[in-house]
Amino acid sequence: MSQEIPIPAAESVKFPFKCRAAIMEEFNKPLVIKDVDIDEPQFGECFVKVAAAGVCHSDLHMIKGDWPALSTLPMVLGHEGAGVVVKCGPGVTRFKPGDNAIFLFIPNCGTCESCQTGRPGSCSGAFTRPTGTWADGQSRIHYHGTRKAIPAMSAIGLFSEYTIISQDQLVPIKKSIPLNRASLVGCAVMTGVGAVVNTAKATVGTTVVVVGCGGVGLNAIQGARIAGCDKIIGVDLLQNKLDFAKQFGATHVINGNEVADTIAEVHKLCPGGVDYVLDCIGNAKVIEQGFMMIKGGGTVVAVGIAPQDQAVSINAFMLALTEKKLAGSLYGSARPQVDMPRLLNLYEQKRLMLDELVSKEYTLDQINEGFDLLRGGAVARGVIKMY
Repeated sequence: MSQEIPIPAAESVKFPFKCRAAIMEEFNKPLVIKDVDIDEPQFGECFVKVAAAGVCHSDLHMIKGDWPALSTLPMVLGHEGAGVVVKCGPGVTRFKPGDNAIFLFIPNCGTCESCQTGRPGSCSGAFTRPTGTWADGQSRIHYHGTRKAIPAMSAIGLFSEYTIISQDQLVPIKKSIPLNRASLVGCAVMTGVGAVVNTAKATVGTTVVVVGCGGVGLNAIQGARIAGCDKIIGVDLLQNKLDFAKQFGATHVINGNEVADTIAEVHKLCPGGVDYVLDCIGNAKVIEQGFMMIKGGGTVVAVGIAPQDQAVSINAFMLALTEKKLAGSLYGSARPQVDMPRLLNLYEQKRLMLDELVSKEYTLDQINEGFDLLRGGAVARGVIKMY
């Protein structure tokens, strides 16, 4: 059942608006909770109350410094979430105060080549500005009482009680959807399910291996279940994650710590290989192993984003001879304004598992505990609840 999230009246909001945020001030160190000031929304932007934000492995990659091209210090992390529009800036036509929305970590400008050719999840607008800034190259978040800017992950920065988001990065949703569940569709669910149905285009009766049964991997597994795949094989090193995988639809599981050769185990289950392998970890070695798991004409889909210094080595002779394919999947090849409402419809029909995905909820003050549990593989998904 949905819950009404209390928000200040639009006319009462004065800028800069003081609130709290979790800030990455050093790599490989706990996030720091501090007061920040949120600037007034500019043209096409909304001031929003963040209701819930997922604790995602992508945020952990940022903390670890794995993606230097995407991170800077300091930075407000958080890219998976949902909330309520509080106030609209000039030029906002699609939202009004009180509207509920999922937040997108990639804008959909509608005019670039990717948007115009049906690939809005790869909108180039995200990559034409300084890291962590909004469309005008400026930050909307500052340390309280100063004008020292704090960049924000994906120009949203959801580990903050409030933030500024372009209307191009909002998907309106029904009030009947709990925001602490809808938040997961903003990244893990769309990325995992979309990698199966949009990128791989898996069909009824095909066979799938999902390597890495964390938040994204579990959604790839349930995406394969929803698509009607035959054998759905979950691979992980942790038994608790494999137990989750079976709950979400895996027909078989392989514990990499308990077998001598994971590739051979896959071929035992599916002689000749599988149709699809999805790397939901982001690891070059997994992609190389996946290439040996698929049958001729099969596809390996890179879903997790690997550290920037990793490279994949594939036998070029076999690549041509077997017509095997390698594909990348960013944001589940999403069409967010279409796909995300459809996913929420499946949730309301009890065909998409969101409630079961949330292992633990935290307050903003408990955010570092959330990352500790994520590092240890103890949760399917943790959610920061800010209401």
